[in-house]
Amino acid sequence: MQIIIITAADANYFELVQGTILSVREKPEGENVAIGFFDLGCTPEQLQWLETQVNIIQKPDWDFDFPGRNEAPEHLKGLLVRPCLPKYFPNFDTADSRFMKYSSSSL
Repeated sequence: MQIIIITAADANYFELVQGTILSVREKPEGENVAIGFFDLGCTPEQLQWLETQVNIIQKPDWDFDFPGRNEAPEHLKGLLVRPCLPKYFPNFDTADSRFMKYSSSSL
């Protein structure tokens, strides 16, 4: 199975995730790595840019029932979707990791 880097954002944090994606793509090892993206409320223009940069765009569901779910902010899905990564990216090896430096990861 192939490894995938997964990130997420809404319209307010799009510039940060855009920088993340570009920092992966600018490295020789990142040119062909798969990138998945969870849309937590991006604009159509932002999604159009993402379609040129990432392999898969998913809109997460509420995968868990909990009190107050109907009033919960959309961005909470970005945290709660983490145990369900194989559901959204079934053809990839997924693990919940966080890298602060590119050198921490060997693609």
